[in-house]
Amino acid sequence: MNNDLLRPLGPDDLELVRTWRNSPAVAQYMYTADPISAEQQQAWYARISHDATVQYWLIYHQSRPVGVANLYAISSSANFVVNAFSNDTAVARTTKFALRGYWPVNPTQ
Repeated sequence: MNNDLLRPLGPDDLELVRTWRNSPAVAQYMYTADPISAEQQQAWYARISHDATVQYWLIYHQSRPVGVANLYAISSSANFVVNAFSNDTAVARTTKFALRGYWPVNPTQ
């Protein structure tokens, strides 16, 4: 059985994700390295939960949460999305925190 999967990010994941985001190894790649509070994390989640242009997932490897994947700037009219990936640096220290790419929504067009 393959234990690797993506699961939609939920409210029960926020403290884990905040812990990762506030770690110096991850924070250095963020727009700001300042630690974020639980209230800021909750406000962020409230925004993304109602935004059709973004999707977030928790990444599992061998049944263990190891990172966050997301798509943003989702736009069927513009025919592209942007993706980003973050990982639990304790699991994969050699993987860069942020990988960004641009993907066509409909690659046949």
